[in-house]
Amino acid sequence: MPNNPSPLEQAQAAKHQRNIAGEIDALTQGYNSLENAPWYPPQPGDVVRVSYDALGESIPAWGETYQVTEKLTLRLLHHTSPDPSYVGFYAPGMAGDPLMEMWMEDGPHNLTIMRAGQQIHP
Repeated sequence: MPNNPSPLEQAQAAKHQRNIAGEIDALTQGYNSLENAPWYPPQPGDVVRVSYDALGESIPAWGETYQVTEKLTLRLLHHTSPDPSYVGFYAPGMAGDPLMEMWMEDGPHNLTIMRAGQQIHP
C-alpha cells in the first residue's frame, strides 16, 4: 500500500484483514473528509487535475484535467497519458457529486482543484 493511501485503498486493506469495521470506517472517513472540505460542494467551472504515478518503466507518470459542468458532471479537458485508452474514466462522473469517485479511488493527495483561477485544494 502506498505511503498515502486513498480511502478505497484503506478500505481494501481492512477488507483483506477481515476488518469490516475498519473497512466501513475508511470509506466513511474518506467521504466525510470530502463533504467537510471548506470548498465543497464543487461548482460549475471548477477545474480538477488528477495525477497518476508511473507504473514501472513502461508507463510514465501522467495526469488528466477535468472541468465541472453546469449539470455537476465532469468533462475531460486534457490528458498527458501516452495511451489514450487510459483516459476519461471519471467523465461524466456521478451527477451532483462529480468529485466523489476520484476522491475515494485516487485519494485527495492526488487531486488539485481550482476555482476561479485560485487553487482551493490541497
